[in-house]
Amino acid sequence: MPRGPVLGPRPGTVGLDAGSNDTAAVEHLVGLVEQVLGGADGPLLVSTHLVGAPGRGETGRHHAVAVTAGSAVDPVALAASVEDALDAAVAVTPGGPPARTDLESGAAAAVSEHTARSAGRLARFAGQDGVERVVTVGELLESGTVDAVEALPGIEVTRASTLDLREWARPVWRAGRRVLSVQAGAGGVLLPFERRVQVPCCHDH
Repeated sequence: MPRGPVLGPRPGTVGLDAGSNDTAAVEHLVGLVEQVLGGADGPLLVSTHLVGAPGRGETGRHHAVAVTAGSAVDPVALAASVEDALDAAVAVTPGGPPARTDLESGAAAAVSEHTARSAGRLARFAGQDGVERVVTVGELLESGTVDAVEALPGIEVTRASTLDLREWARPVWRAGRRVLSVQAGAGGVLLPFERRVQVPCCHDH
């Protein structure tokens, strides 16, 4: 466990890469980060990013995390806490301890995309608890948690359309906008395109 405080006086963004191979693993990582940074002022903004490892092509593709907290984050303390929980190496940037080179590049890529709002799926964001329910598209847009709702071709989406987001909403960054992709469900109700998967214990903490 870290020897000092994880949070400081000023906001900050850090990237973490534990080599998460799938959505379930990266959601677990998000849950651990949320536990460690639970003392942050205000909600966390956490996004997950599909990143690569230098020189490994598609075989090196995996998921990393970027997080903006309401307080500055001590990367050394954060890495120590997450490594203890996972019993595995974790790269944290900027300012983290030395780690595996392939993970360092993934953490840096996650920070770059998160900061530019160019890519990544939002796993934790302001207002999330208030919209993970049955809402209309209009209500979702008015909440300010997403900027657009988009569906596959042939699926009509209006402000009056009903959207079932119970316990699962993962918008993505796209050119600076938060976009939620949806698909058709039973009875004309729209569902998130990305559906909930079985994830380890920390997903709802």
